Amino acid sequence: MNAFESQLRLIRRLQVHSKLASLGLHKKILASFPNPLHKESVTNCHAKCKFGHKESSSWARRPEGRLVADRLYTLLTRMYSKAVIDRNLNEFELLEVYNVYKALYPKDEISPTRIYYFNPKIRSGDLIVKPHCSKCRKSFITHFQDQAKLCGSCKIVEKEASKAKKLASLNAPSEDNNPAEETLKTANS
Repeated sequence: MNAFESQLRLIRRLQVHSKLASLGLHKKILASFPNPLHKESVTNCHAKCKFGHKESSSWARRPEGRLVADRLYTLLTRMYSKAVIDRNLNEFELLEVYNVYKALYPKDEISPTRIYYFNPKIRSGDLIVKPHCSKCRKSFITHFQDQAKLCGSCKIVEKEASKAKKLASLNAPSEDNNPAEETLKTANS
């Protein structure tokens, strides 16, 4: 590798760091990536930082969060195989996964920080890969404190079906107050 190629790699790395920082990647994660211009670039990158998610895994307890976790797990294993769970993503992979995820699911709440901590949270046992959902039979992610039997997708569908059923029962006329029967009674009297 010549000096020109080395400079191009450095520029590309700095661009990726800047982009990740602007997307909310935590400063300590950014500082953990190899960078010859370490201090200045991390500080400069974070000057334009918008937001960032925390390191916790509690987001995966809500049905919407479980859906995001399921989608992220599927995406990671399809892009890099299941072996990716055994290691941390580098900065290039992290940005690539974030971009692909947001292209597929633009409305989901995800950040590079959340993606970066996803694999370590699975390895530590905070997030658990269940072998199969009791409805759709696909593997899914759940928080260690939850005894989930349904994946995020099936849980949301079940929740929405329950809401629809409850709404339908509230809107349906009861047998006691059926207007058609009252009209019939009034006409017969």
